[in-house]
Amino acid sequence: MLEKTYTLATVGNLGSYAILTGLVIAIVLLCISIAVSKAILPEIGKASAAVTKRRTVFWLLAVISPVVTFCIDFFVYRSHIKSKVVVDQFFTYEIISVVAAFVLYVLIGLILAKTVFKDDAKFATVF
Repeated sequence: MLEKTYTLATVGNLGSYAILTGLVIAIVLLCISIAVSKAILPEIGKASAAVTKRRTVFWLLAVISPVVTFCIDFFVYRSHIKSKVVVDQFFTYEIISVVAAFVLYVLIGLILAKTVFKDDAKFATVF
């Protein structure tokens, strides 16, 4: 998957890996968010406390998604780049992957909460 070093001609391949990594991380963290929201039991007499916990977990993982994506891009992919020019070009792919991870996480979470889980009182309350 990863070559030893990357040049301007091959940085596009590495950028594709970075963007794909961001998308996969977003989906994995969204699955974790759904599982945690289903695990939080409603509290008798304090329904809003459970909703607050679910929302907190969802938005905390939304913030963690781009952070994890950037760390993987930086420590795994960028370590294979030796040229400053190539690093500068790869930085564009890093930004795209970080933004894509966050937007995908929130967008798919919104779509799932409003369509698939709309009758579920747990995940549907994150928005």
